[in-house]
Amino acid sequence: MNSTSEQSGDRDVSISIGVVCGLLEVWALLRTWNWAKRMGKQPVDPMSVTKFFILSAGLIANAFLLVVIGVSFNWFIVYKRSATLQTRLPTANQQRSLHIYLFVAIVLKTVNVIHELVILCKVDVFFIDWERPKIRAHKTTKDKSVVSSAENKSETSSKQAPTADKENASNLQEKLIPEFPVISIWRTYFVANEWVKLSAYRKLSSGVQLFFVLLLLNTFELEKWSSGHSLQKTSTKEYNKQLSAICRISVGSLVYIVIALSQILFHKFIYMRIIKDKLHEFVDLCSVSNVSVFCFKNKKFGYYIHGRSPNGYSDVNMKEMHEFLKREEEDLCPKRGLLPNTDQQTFEMSLPCAVNDNYKRIRKVLTSYTQATDRMQGIGGNLFKVDIEKVIPTYHTINKFLSGFIEHAYKDVDYTVKDKSTIEMILDTEFSEPVDKGFFYNGMLVAFVYFTVLLCIY
Repeated sequence: MNSTSEQSGDRDVSISIGVVCGLLEVWALLRTWNWAKRMGKQPVDPMSVTKFFILSAGLIANAFLLVVIGVSFNWFIVYKRSATLQTRLPTANQQRSLHIYLFVAIVLKTVNVIHELVILCKVDVFFIDWERPKIRAHKTTKDKSVVSSAENKSETSSKQAPTADKENASNLQEKLIPEFPVISIWRTYFVANEWVKLSAYRKLSSGVQLFFVLLLLNTFELEKWSSGHSLQKTSTKEYNKQLSAICRISVGSLVYIVIALSQILFHKFIYMRIIKDKLHEFVDLCSVSNVSVFCFKNKKFGYYIHGRSPNGYSDVNMKEMHEFLKREEEDLCPKRGLLPNTDQQTFEMSLPCAVNDNYKRIRKVLTSYTQATDRMQGIGGNLFKVDIEKVIPTYHTINKFLSGFIEHAYKDVDYTVKDKSTIEMILDTEFSEPVDKGFFYNGMLVAFVYFTVLLCIY
C-alpha cells in the first residue's frame, strides 16, 4: 500500500514537471526565434541552438522550482489539516527526489544568471550629445570687428613664424577647433555616471527581505509550522524535535513569497508614486542634460531614451536654466517627446542591419586603442598615453551619425514610430521586419526597465 502510494506520488510529480517543462520549452523556442531575428541570424545555426539550450536551462530551473514548491505546499496543507494519521508526509525516497530537483534547478539557474550577465556585458551604450556650440557674440559689432581683425593678424603672424613647433601647434589647433566644437563633456559624464548607479538599483531589497523572513520565522515562531506534526499536535516544544523537509520548503517559500510581493506592491504603489521614481528621474535628467541614450542590445534591437532638450541648449548658467524650466512649465516651448507635441521619451528599437554595421565600422578604429589601454593599465601606464587623436574624432563621428539617424537625415536608413500590438507585447516580439526602415515602439518604459536593471528582476 505504501509502495503504491509512493509510486503514485512520484508519477504525479514527474507528470507535473513534464507538462510544465513542455510548455516552457515552447516558450524557449519562441524566445530563441525572436533572438535570432533580432541578431539577424538564421533560426537554425550553432549559435541559435546554443542560445536555445541556455534559455531552456533557465526555464527548466523555473519549472523544477515551481513544481517542487507547489507539491510541498500541497502536502503541507493536506497533512496539517488532517486530524488522523491516514495522511502522511512523503517518504525519504520521495523527499530525496525533490532534493535532486532542487539541486538541478539551482545549477541550471546559475547557468542562466551567468548568461544574463554576459548579455549585459556585451550591451553597447552610446550617449548622444545634442548640445551645439553657441555663437561667441560680443556686446557690439565694433567688438566683433576688432576681435576678427586681431584674429586675422595673429593668423598671419603665426604663418610667418619660422619655428616648427608653432606650425605644428597651429596645425593641431586648426584641426581640432573647426571639427570638434568646444562643448562641455561634464553633462555626458554625469549622465553616464547616473546610468552606472542605476544598474545597481534594486526594486527588491535583499536586506529587508532577509530581515523580515528571519523575523517571521524566528521571532514570531512561524518556524514551528515546519514540524512533522499535524495541526492539532503542533507546539513550540515539539517542533524542534522533528522537522520535515517538505514542511520547511513550503513554510520558507510561503514566507519569502509573501514578503517579496509586499515589497513589490509597496515599491510600486507607495515608494515610486510618493517618494522617488529613479527611472523617471533618469529620463528627466537626460532631458535637462540634453543627452540621449542609444542602447544596442542585439544587432537589430535596442532601446532609446530621447533626452534632447526642448530649449535646444543645456550648457547654460543658472539664470538661463531657470528660464528654460519656467518656459517648459508654462508650456511656451516644444514638449520633450521624440515626436512633436508628445511626451513619449522611451522606445524599443527594431533597426535595420545598416545602423549597427555603420556604428561598428566607425567604432572599429578604437579596437586597437582599447586593447592597448588595458595592457597599459596592467603595467602601470597613465592617461597621457591615450591616443586622443583617435578617440575624439571617433566619438564625434558616432555622435553625428546617431543624431542624424534620429533626425531622419539619411534616406537609406530611416525609421517610423508606431505602437506594438497586444500580441507583440505579450510575446515580446516584433512582427514587422526592419529591412530598409526601422521601427521605434512607443510606451516601452517597462521593458526598458527590466533590461537595463538586471537586479530589478524579481
